[in-house]
Amino acid sequence: MRALKLLLGILTLFAWCGAAHAGPGLVGGFIYLFPKEGKEVPFQKRDSIMQKLQLHASNFGNDFNPLHGREDTIAYYQRLEYSLNGKAITGRIPISLIRVESMDRRKVDGYYENVKEVLGDYLDLEYRIAITRPLNYTDAETLAQLREKAPRRYSGNSDAFAVIFPLSKTAEWWAMDEKTRTSYFNTNPKAFGKDHLGHNGVGFKYIQMIFRKLYHSRDLDPQQDFVTYFEYPDDFEEVFSNLLNGLRDVKTNPEWKFVEEGPLFKARRVRSLNQLF
Repeated sequence: MRALKLLLGILTLFAWCGAAHAGPGLVGGFIYLFPKEGKEVPFQKRDSIMQKLQLHASNFGNDFNPLHGREDTIAYYQRLEYSLNGKAITGRIPISLIRVESMDRRKVDGYYENVKEVLGDYLDLEYRIAITRPLNYTDAETLAQLREKAPRRYSGNSDAFAVIFPLSKTAEWWAMDEKTRTSYFNTNPKAFGKDHLGHNGVGFKYIQMIFRKLYHSRDLDPQQDFVTYFEYPDDFEEVFSNLLNGLRDVKTNPEWKFVEEGPLFKARRVRSLNQLF
């Protein structure tokens, strides 16, 4: 299946600093659903609750089967792993996550408020919000190739795994001028040593295998500066691990010295609300 995808011409170049297909201004809301101690959805209320949730979701297209050009979308995820800096988080762990997108933030916030009203008595909700923006740290040549060869997405039947990964940069990073920050992204062994690939160089190694989308949230949501979203098939689990390890290796990618990781949520994409609980 993956070989067929490659023959269809997906990806030969991908700038790791942003996804070319994501139009500026697309708002993404990420709703984490945590068990509430001593609470659970009553069996006798389950059907009523699901009907309410499905009604609120009906304003959005189901992103399990992506449709090009559709802006108001919703997607559902069952948690597989929840970790911080490569170590499993114990204790408070989300059971699932809902991602909702729109060009209109009011729709995204409104959906979150509706879900909170329906589920708030039984689950704790954590909400993160971010927005797509024009690319940074990308030269004209790379941008042109991105526009020509941006990755296509596949259904959750094919690319079953997803990762939601909030990140922030340190104050030291933001104190640098843009030229200095850009130098960390592009391969520059003269400045950083023979092993240097840079953020983009690491990403280029995996561009044919991992779909990625970048959201910005600095000055929008104090919980993080960015939210990075990935999709890939079951048999590329090792590929994703290699990608993440490559980014975290400060010899090949010293930019990561300025990264503060948030909790990494690894999940399976599912088709419907009924599969979340």
